[in-house]
Amino acid sequence: MRVRLFSASMLLTALLGCSNNYSFNSNLDGQRIDQYFAVGQVQVTDAAPAHAQSLGFVDGLSCQSGNQQPVANEADARTALRKAAATLGANTVVIRQCVALAELPGCLSAIQCSAEAFGISQP
Repeated sequence: MRVRLFSASMLLTALLGCSNNYSFNSNLDGQRIDQYFAVGQVQVTDAAPAHAQSLGFVDGLSCQSGNQQPVANEADARTALRKAAATLGANTVVIRQCVALAELPGCLSAIQCSAEAFGISQP
């Protein structure tokens, strides 16, 4: 009986000791997280629907700046242009072209994609 009472009082003391008001601080910036995930909200389509509003043209660049880095690729260039489109408030892009750039200062290899950014209202 004493062992049970002692165990119960120890458990109660431990639980009460952990019930303080703790605050949580983080070095993560909510706005930067929103910007990071905004790229995923921009879709690539072959053509913009008739009700789409053009927000302008955007470019994305993939650059291999050193021998130890991956070779420039179209996927990274497309991601860069989707990020640029997201900063305009676009949710759709129509890629016009992607080209390999032969000589770009600072890049061993480079690919640049160009697209038109559109805002499409969601019903």
